[in-house]
Amino acid sequence: MKQRLSAVIVAAGTGTRFGSTVPKQFLTLGHLPVLCWSLEAFCEFDRVNDIVVVASADFMEQVEEMVRRYSARVCIKVVAGGDQRQQSVFNGLISTERAIEWVAVHDAARPFVTSDVIEQVFEKALQSGAAVPGMLVQDTIKRVDDSGFVVQNIDRQGLWAIQTPQVCRKNDLLAAYELAVKRGIAATDEAGLLEEAGVQVAVVPSSFDNFKITTPYDFRVAQYLCDERYLVRP
Repeated sequence: MKQRLSAVIVAAGTGTRFGSTVPKQFLTLGHLPVLCWSLEAFCEFDRVNDIVVVASADFMEQVEEMVRRYSARVCIKVVAGGDQRQQSVFNGLISTERAIEWVAVHDAARPFVTSDVIEQVFEKALQSGAAVPGMLVQDTIKRVDDSGFVVQNIDRQGLWAIQTPQVCRKNDLLAAYELAVKRGIAATDEAGLLEEAGVQVAVVPSSFDNFKITTPYDFRVAQYLCDERYLVRP
């Protein structure tokens, strides 16, 4: 019997960095809100058991209405997030189906994830215990001081830019969260917490298409991809 997966989609951002009164995950991309592109991808992967969408308390009703169209395809819950991403993910994590051993955490602002990427990362996690998608860093990397001057050149050999979904055993991530609370650790992703807890994380080569919408420019790129690559889904 094949292992199944719970998914936590983090959509609790307020759009502060994006500079919009409407959080980016609710903007229309093609004919769907940004959030729904990720929902479509996870619904297409037949080994997804359940999905938890973590939303800002101010947008709960809006998200519940948005996910209703998918409820016939997979069990979906909407839960309130916290003040920080780390708390939001934890809220989603404890709301997943208890019987499912594996969990994937994904940013709603990465709309072009595909079911193939989800499958590849999941399969790697089954082999290694935890896995994330990523891309080798291509630009020259420099460390710059507070005055704006270069202080160090960083060798980019072996440097990867990490994406989501990040897949691991649910109990490993829960233990990593417990350790983070005890030690006062704040990480920018789940892999960081797992690494602090001693869990090795494998990296699966990904693609630029799985980028995160953070700025208005990113959103224009996403619109271009929709127009040029006919990614609009039914």
